[in-house]
Amino acid sequence: MWSRRSWMTTFDPLFVFDVPQTVVDLSVPLVSYPAGTHDPWFDRVHPQHSKPSAELARELADMVRKFKGKEQQSQRETARRERKSHYYMENSRFDQHSDKENQQPAALHELMTQLKQLKQLYERSETLPMKKKIKRLKTKKTYEPPQHSVRIVKQWERATKKSFYALTANERVLAITEIAIWKKQRKEKKM
Repeated sequence: MWSRRSWMTTFDPLFVFDVPQTVVDLSVPLVSYPAGTHDPWFDRVHPQHSKPSAELARELADMVRKFKGKEQQSQRETARRERKSHYYMENSRFDQHSDKENQQPAALHELMTQLKQLKQLYERSETLPMKKKIKRLKTKKTYEPPQHSVRIVKQWERATKKSFYALTANERVLAITEIAIWKKQRKEKKM
């Protein structure tokens, strides 16, 4: 069994480190200069690090001017579009199909009327065969809901030697009444 003391004194080697070597005091300069002297690096202009404030102000003013120009241009465009659409709507109200026949030459007008007549003839000729086809496709048999059980219908078929499902719609209606009569007669015979 482990003793409490041995457990407390063991350290994980991953977490053992030397504190004074890893901590750096940032307040102490790396290169020490005597009092009164300074670093000559600060005397030179470094454009990669900073720009003069006048140049920065000029760039900012250019950006603001471009932004305002684009904003004004978009406002002008929307106003122009609105004026244009309003003008178009006003003119189109009065212009709808007025004097259309007068604008077209007489020969063109006659040609258009002939084309309309030919189109109507073609559509009429197309609809006649379609009507015949639809008439042919219509069902000739109507659905009759079952009146009797399948067992009784089968027994009736055996007794009369007729096929119920081979009959036409009118014959089936008659067959249903026949089956009802046949069923009553069978009950009376059994009693």
